[in-house]
Amino acid sequence: MSKDDNTVTPRRFLGGLKRRLKKLLLGREKPIDTLAYWERRSRQLGRRAVLNTAHAEEAFEQVTDFQIREMFPHLKQRLSLADKMVLDFGCGPGRFSEALALLVDGRTLAVDPVQHMLDMAPASDRVDYQRIVDGRLPAEDGSIDVVWICLVLGGILNQDIGASLNEIHRVLKPGGLICVAENTVEEEEGPAHWRSRTVGQYQEMISFCRLDLVHVYVDIDEEVSVMIGRKDK
Repeated sequence: MSKDDNTVTPRRFLGGLKRRLKKLLLGREKPIDTLAYWERRSRQLGRRAVLNTAHAEEAFEQVTDFQIREMFPHLKQRLSLADKMVLDFGCGPGRFSEALALLVDGRTLAVDPVQHMLDMAPASDRVDYQRIVDGRLPAEDGSIDVVWICLVLGGILNQDIGASLNEIHRVLKPGGLICVAENTVEEEEGPAHWRSRTVGQYQEMISFCRLDLVHVYVDIDEEVSVMIGRKDK
């Protein structure tokens, strides 16, 4: 049978049915307690829990330095002199937190829902580490100048990400800056704890900012898109 033959065979019928069912099921989540997953992963892997697990523990600093070189210049170009308070959302073991405070010559509020992650973070006079409890960010409305999110939103399920973004919207001041770096290669089937979304999907979800795609880099085999924008005033 040629590829142009339109005869409906049982194989074609089942294939079409499978595709239609997949579309109907799109958006459903695999059952997983993400907080419990990240707590367990942090205890098993330590600081390396926030990296692609193909990286060895001894590469932790090298990978972090590489990501800073890839992303900070783009963020620096968008900063204003008034940007002094940074929210490091999903800071993990605080690998960017102090560097962000130094970048803005200000302070960083570094937050994460996993206490064990925060316990591994290095102490700094410029950084205030706090745990996210029940999804509520420990910050006043409009008190944040810059939000930094690096490979965090992919770990939040579709059913929960709206609430997280609403909290970010709440604390980010009008005209505030947001920098988002996430895996953006669309996958048919990924791990239960991670969601790889497209740039367009992130731009649509973070509609309170006008996100521009400013850079793409590759970490091992993962494409990471860096998106930056300001919140509407």
